[in-house]
Amino acid sequence: MRTFSGESGGFGINLQMTSGVKWLLIVNTAAFVVGAFSRGLLDFWFGLTPALVMKGFIWQLFTYQFLHAGVAHILFNMLALWMFGTVIEGTWGRQRFLRYYFICATGAGVCVFLAGLFGSGYSATTVGASGAIFGLLLAFGVMYPNAPILLFFLFPVPAKYAVIIYGAIEFFFFTSGLKGVSTRSLDLRYKGQGFELNVPYGTSAVSAFHEAHRQRYGYADPARPIEVVNVRARFVAASKPLEFRKHVVRRGNANQAVVARRSDKTCGNTVYDRALLRAGDAFSGPAVVAEYSATTVVPRGAKARVDGWGNIVIEVAHV
Repeated sequence: MRTFSGESGGFGINLQMTSGVKWLLIVNTAAFVVGAFSRGLLDFWFGLTPALVMKGFIWQLFTYQFLHAGVAHILFNMLALWMFGTVIEGTWGRQRFLRYYFICATGAGVCVFLAGLFGSGYSATTVGASGAIFGLLLAFGVMYPNAPILLFFLFPVPAKYAVIIYGAIEFFFFTSGLKGVSTRSLDLRYKGQGFELNVPYGTSAVSAFHEAHRQRYGYADPARPIEVVNVRARFVAASKPLEFRKHVVRRGNANQAVVARRSDKTCGNTVYDRALLRAGDAFSGPAVVAEYSATTVVPRGAKARVDGWGNIVIEVAHV
């Protein structure tokens, strides 16, 4: 571990790791290995999902810290735990260190839960020890503000600045703990064309464009210059289900929505304005419901009603 003497004392490495940090490293690594073969079950049961916490999965506020979203995520977290945790535990002792560590992790979990409850991410799953690592960075910066830290094992930087840099990187990994699928793509076209084709972003984008153009239009011209029209980034993650407001259903005959009557007995002799129909209105065919983007025909003998969500439900009599 790193040993310090005062605020600007020496910087060295002691191979004897503190017990609290050692067991945290073991538990996190074991959880990562098991999670790699669990096909998402470990994340479902022990990752932090506000929607599931509301259903009784209260333990997720604590257990999410032992799961990680990828190799880079766990490596950086465990590196920071070793670098800063061993020093803090050596100063405070194991009991005080672990109490502080778990308070930071659980407190961060509560913040994520509240953010999902009152903001976005209600159904998104968060994993990682980032909340606890943020706490260690803060404590280390306060305890040893001028202690030299070898940033990335190369550059000596005072701790008060190093923890800010590590904190920024940690924030990146914290946000990457939100489970989802990200994709990048390019809209490409031959120079002078008025249309483009979307292909996956990467070193093979050009060849993919030529092949897509050949499949779509029957030819490709590898010698012709290519233009990049758009660069797209897309992230798909679970979110809070949409909630549609249900209107109060009151029985009505839809007379207020009648805008015309005619003698066309095939399509209907009554024309209704879709925007004027109210929840609970009911009428029989033949009739026509007109709106800006569509026309609905209610055939003869059929019955139509407007439900609480504004849908027109048509029941056609069996012949």
